Amino acid sequence: MLTKHRITSRYAIISSDNCCAGFKNNLFQFYLQYLVDEGVFERIDYKTLIPGHTYSCADRCFGVIEKEALRNDVIELPSDWVRIIERSSLSKSYNAELLTFKDMYDYESFFKNRFTKRFKDNDSKKFRYEESHYFNYGIGERLCGGEVKLFSHPGIAWIRKSIDPKEIPREVSYVKKRQMRGLSHCELSLLRTELKPLPEKVFRDINEMAIKYLSLNAQKWYSKLPCETEFDPFEFSFKDY
Repeated sequence: MLTKHRITSRYAIISSDNCCAGFKNNLFQFYLQYLVDEGVFERIDYKTLIPGHTYSCADRCFGVIEKEALRNDVIELPSDWVRIIERSSLSKSYNAELLTFKDMYDYESFFKNRFTKRFKDNDSKKFRYEESHYFNYGIGERLCGGEVKLFSHPGIAWIRKSIDPKEIPREVSYVKKRQMRGLSHCELSLLRTELKPLPEKVFRDINEMAIKYLSLNAQKWYSKLPCETEFDPFEFSFKDY
């Protein structure tokens, strides 16, 4: 993705909400450390919203997308969202893309050979991702002799509860101390190469609703979804509305 969009900056700033399930977790930190280790970026600052200030500029965009979606009586297919998202842009600059299997990789399996989950810092003191809001990789500021200075800290994440550079960061190394080996890009595999089959009941419910409410084109699209039980798709009586 970085190559595709010709991103050449050496300094990345990433922001997100305060959700540990999505970003504030070990796996995402592995990815950020990996980008610095591989020289993709010299420095990465990852910042999250703090309680009481959880409405970001991205939420505003989501609100505009939702408003545009409500103007549509029916949204039949995933591809319809491309049009809705691009039409919802306040600046008319959105370029929505449908992801394919080629865009989704199994990073969890890929990283297990180099990194390990950490819930304690390098001084064996416990820390909580829920309470951490600033993660710094590669190069960062910290207090030294009463002054804030810039330091290089390869292989070690600096984690703080705030973005204040005067706060003493927790130092965390995600790299395995034992049985660690280098990573090769050829070992990074796709997360999956085909759709996961739906349970028969779910498949039937989806197609019955499609026949009742959607166009003939959408009915045929949903009838081609994989199902755990094989049967003749012509079992459904398509109707054109």
